[in-house]
Amino acid sequence: MHQESLKEHSHVTPLKVLNLYLSNGHSTGPEGSWLYRQFDSIITWDWVLHRAIDLAPLLYHILTTAGPSDDLKGPVRDSLKSLYKRQLVRHLVQFNELDDLLQAFDEEAVEVIVLKGADLAFRFYPMVALRPMLDIDLLVREHDIERAEAILRRQGYEFHHTRYEQDRDFWRTKYIHIPYVKQDTDMPVKLDLHFDIEKKGLQLKADVEDFWKHAVPLNGLPNVFCLTEELLLLYLLWHSYRHLYKELHIRLSWWLDMAFVLKKSPEIDLIAVREMATGWGIYNHASLYLNLLAELFELEVKERIKETFPLPGYKSRIFGFIISRSINKPLKRHNSLYEHILNMLTMHSISESMRYAFAIYRQALQRRQQDIVRGSGYSKAYYILFLIHPLLFAFNTLKWFTRLTVDVIRDR
Repeated sequence: MHQESLKEHSHVTPLKVLNLYLSNGHSTGPEGSWLYRQFDSIITWDWVLHRAIDLAPLLYHILTTAGPSDDLKGPVRDSLKSLYKRQLVRHLVQFNELDDLLQAFDEEAVEVIVLKGADLAFRFYPMVALRPMLDIDLLVREHDIERAEAILRRQGYEFHHTRYEQDRDFWRTKYIHIPYVKQDTDMPVKLDLHFDIEKKGLQLKADVEDFWKHAVPLNGLPNVFCLTEELLLLYLLWHSYRHLYKELHIRLSWWLDMAFVLKKSPEIDLIAVREMATGWGIYNHASLYLNLLAELFELEVKERIKETFPLPGYKSRIFGFIISRSINKPLKRHNSLYEHILNMLTMHSISESMRYAFAIYRQALQRRQQDIVRGSGYSKAYYILFLIHPLLFAFNTLKWFTRLTVDVIRDR
């Protein structure tokens, strides 16, 4: 459908357009980076129009206002324009509803924090319609949950879910949010009413009270809040990594969220982000994500990221490879090899990685699953590939020690 136009304008890639905007027109991206070239070859216009249509409005806006407006014409541009108009209508409905909701929460003195898409669209995107949003995410204090639900019902919302056949009380006890929907608008508006940020007992050590401590007023309403840039960035990092680990799936729009926060807040306190990440127990996760962002996008904070979150180059490449395989296309759930590699990338030492590798290998042998041990021979592949990370870790440690020794000898 778009092949002729794509061939004619192959030099104007989506990633280059995004980098032109993020760098204020100074650069099409760090083309010397191996990871950048990998992603630039994957993220084509055909890919956007078939697998990542949520990016179409943003790309169309950049092309018509701040990008190479004459370089992309024909069916591709027409498709971007059509998607832009459709998203604009949807967002007008969503944000009209959100304005009414926030006003109602404020009048009832129920404190609420606007999370994720709605907050990002308000504060960091050039227009609210440019940030894709499937639903509205709001966080209230747990003791205010009944009052918040009463407000939603008065505004025409009702409990709604499609995943399981459980009632509202089940969601209240087993999950961290309760799903609602409003049907009597031009199009349904979905809303997740959060009362926590993560299930108890999982890897994240953050407390929901951290969010309330770091909340700042939004839109001049005394009971409506948003997160500081530092806390928002860390929350986005964790949200994206959790989906990657659980589903082996990630959206490019999530990466752009982080890039837009960093673009709009060049003075962001990365040391504070590092300290919070350490306290939450996700420093290594944050380091992987931020370094990959620095590899893909020309950001003013790029050098500060590398200084504050130093990361061996081989880890960036392995992580980038997994991301390139899973971006906007979930990997098969039975292929748990990627999950284990992700786990090992976030470990601190060679001994920790080795213990994890042997534990998983023993587990695979004990299960005797046909697709792991008897069928495809994955057991041996697991065993070999699990050793790659610690061996590379050891190699880089030896390389660093050798360089240090040479420097000491030279100084003498």
